[in-house]
Amino acid sequence: MEEHYPHDINIQDLLHAGSVSCVLNAVTDGFYFVNNEWDVIFWNDAAESILNYPRKNILGKNLWDVFAPARDMIFFTEYHKAKAQNTAVAFEAYYPPSDIWVMVKAYPAKDGIAVYFKDITLKKKMQDEVVYQRIQQQAIINATEDVIWSIDRDYRLLLANDKFLLNVYRYSGKNLQTGDNVLTLMSEEEGLKWKPLYDKALAGQSFKHDMLISYSLTGESVYTEISLNPIYDESSCAQGIACYSRDITASKRYLGLIEDKNRKLQAQEQHLLTLKQELEMILDNSPDIIATLNKEGTYVSVNNTVLDILGYTPAEITGKHFSELVHPEDAGTTFEINEKIHGGTRITAFRNRLIKKNEAAVPLIWSAVWNKEAGLMFCVARDATILHAAELEKQKTQEKLEQAVRSLTEQNKVLKEIAFIQSHEVRRPVANILGLIQLMPDELSTQSAHCIALLRKSVEELDTLIRQIVHKTYNVREAGEAITANE
Repeated sequence: MEEHYPHDINIQDLLHAGSVSCVLNAVTDGFYFVNNEWDVIFWNDAAESILNYPRKNILGKNLWDVFAPARDMIFFTEYHKAKAQNTAVAFEAYYPPSDIWVMVKAYPAKDGIAVYFKDITLKKKMQDEVVYQRIQQQAIINATEDVIWSIDRDYRLLLANDKFLLNVYRYSGKNLQTGDNVLTLMSEEEGLKWKPLYDKALAGQSFKHDMLISYSLTGESVYTEISLNPIYDESSCAQGIACYSRDITASKRYLGLIEDKNRKLQAQEQHLLTLKQELEMILDNSPDIIATLNKEGTYVSVNNTVLDILGYTPAEITGKHFSELVHPEDAGTTFEINEKIHGGTRITAFRNRLIKKNEAAVPLIWSAVWNKEAGLMFCVARDATILHAAELEKQKTQEKLEQAVRSLTEQNKVLKEIAFIQSHEVRRPVANILGLIQLMPDELSTQSAHCIALLRKSVEELDTLIRQIVHKTYNVREAGEAITANE
């Protein structure tokens, strides 16, 4: 506000009064007086302190000569304005040579100008710092895509970044200003969602809350994670809320995909577990020993069948070297086969014997292969006890059959001799008798002829019978020879 003063006030006369000078030197504000020629007439103690310029060095000197840089500054123009227009002026200015901010009031008088000034450097620096901090704060909160805002206890907006203001516009179509009540922009339904959350934070609780927000202007719906934290005053009372939210729509989508994959993985794991259990049941119910051995020849795993065949539990077998269980007489061939398997040869039907827990020998038939990727030998061994017994029985039967063949061969030899005797020695007398009958005279008596005829008939029947016996003997002999030849 401009003030006008009459030119008839003579300030120098007042300054010559001792009481006025004492008062002016006692005040904390700087004060000086210059005459119409701009010579300094009065310079109080505060002026000395604020401007760091002693009174003795300036009294009687021209103000613009002492503070020459001020000629090109607001001081010069405002002082001349006050003098020319007989108007009080007030302004704030920075004086670089002294690095000082001052608030100045200049009052024109008949014989010069009276100037009051105050050091406001600290205030200005604080204001600048506040402005700087606010700029920095705005820059920081606007450097993120997340939404940041704060409200007081009456739900009035204190601070917000551009993202929050944009979202409010997308939500309500309104431009929110600092000091506006954030709840008034919402529908009653939405307000019933937000107010309890704000009240919870104002009650002193820090928490996070997920919410689906729909923007009416764009028709878009996004999932947001809202974080609300109380703002406390010096007495630890919540005076407001610092609010933060971030878009978690993508995270929700990915979480849904992950949960779906987890469900599928769990189903697969359950399926694999079921298959594993079924496989274990198959292995444990297999009549064969199923085992794995490492490169060193140590049992890594073995199924429960080993208990039935060898009398050892799987735990007792695991960790043992295979040679500890092999029958001493089969150790050499077993080591040779082991080397072949490690060399890549697939072995089937290898036989050896293992020693049971009760020290009895058990014949086994092995199939084995080396898996290079797994670094394991996979083995299957079948109990050959019954097969071994059957083979022994077969051997005994074979020996009996060979004995029978030998016996039959001897019998054939005898039959051959009998056949020879029958065909030659026995038929010879019969042939002789028949020859003699033919030599008998024709003039025999009736009775004699009858006897001769009966004799002929009997001899012929005997010859036929001998021939039949010889034929059958040869048939039996040929059958026996065929059997012995097949053997």
